[in-house]
Amino acid sequence: MPGRECHHCKQWIEDGEEHDCWTTTEAALTQELSDDLRDAWERLRETAVSLGDQRIYASHKVIMFSRKSCYFFVPSGIFSNSAFSSVAR
Repeated sequence: MPGRECHHCKQWIEDGEEHDCWTTTEAALTQELSDDLRDAWERLRETAVSLGDQRIYASHKVIMFSRKSCYFFVPSGIFSNSAFSSVAR
């Protein structure tokens, strides 16, 4: 059975099968945030946007902010309650 395992999501992919576990959206990565975390995310995003014109995009499990190269990214794990409480201190 020829194919390969995706080194990102660990899904088995048959030869010739399309696979894109990286494409996502900012909305998809933030849709399940609690009200407190959504507020924190919106403040973080506003701060990043205030740095100037840039591209904001989501890929796999991160949201990236960039001009010519990525200079700011937020991994989706930062939004877990335990991770956020340690960052917020």
